Amino acid sequence: PKRTIRFMLWSGEEQGLLGSKAWIAQNRDQLKNISSVIVHDGGTNYLSGIASVGAMTPVFERVFEKIGSLNPKFPFKIKKVDRLPHPIGSDHDSFLVAGVPGFFWGQSGRANYFRCHHTQHDHFKEAIPEYQRHSSLVVAIAAWGLANEEEMLPREGLPRSNNRPQRMLGVNLENDGMTIQMVMPDSSADKAGLHEGDKILKIGEMEIKTRKDISKAKRKAKFETTVVILRDGKKLTLPLTFKK
Repeated sequence: PKRTIRFMLWSGEEQGLLGSKAWIAQNRDQLKNISSVIVHDGGTNYLSGIASVGAMTPVFERVFEKIGSLNPKFPFKIKKVDRLPHPIGSDHDSFLVAGVPGFFWGQSGRANYFRCHHTQHDHFKEAIPEYQRHSSLVVAIAAWGLANEEEMLPREGLPRSNNRPQRMLGVNLENDGMTIQMVMPDSSADKAGLHEGDKILKIGEMEIKTRKDISKAKRKAKFETTVVILRDGKKLTLPLTFKK
């Protein structure tokens, strides 16, 4: 390819993107030469799309032109957005706030990410072979195509601020996505007084019915907000402060 394709595996992602942040801090002189960073961190479903701001779309349309013909069962969509999504909580976030276009794949399929990943159900048998074969092709086509473009990706539509941290609640949840299985010491949840067995009903103004609702509520809530829980059959409202 015309440009280097670098494969990078990060440690410390779950503890706050520590590996990617450390690499950036030690290699700031290289950032101006990086066209894009594409992270595959969303589980075993097939890769079904990627976000693009207007100036990037013509490049993506060239790069991903043949993806749709690989397998009609696995459609692929370029999602046009005004600004690249951030924060998602994976290592491309570190590059986005450093001024490098970073991307997180959209995924679809029959795998249940929230049941499997980061739980005791995360076994090799959960990987779906036909999805993995297809996704590896999509990643390869993306890397090769972007590396062979004449110009780097436009650096437009990046986050406005470098100071938007990922909000961590600090709990492990049961399969229902609402009942607390464990509270991490010194976490936001711990300081709010949440306990094992509590069922989260509301964070801020958002009612919680699934694990995805908790992720959305964390993004939308103020740093100082409230959490409503069900404990021993009684509803309790507790003050909740996310770490800045």
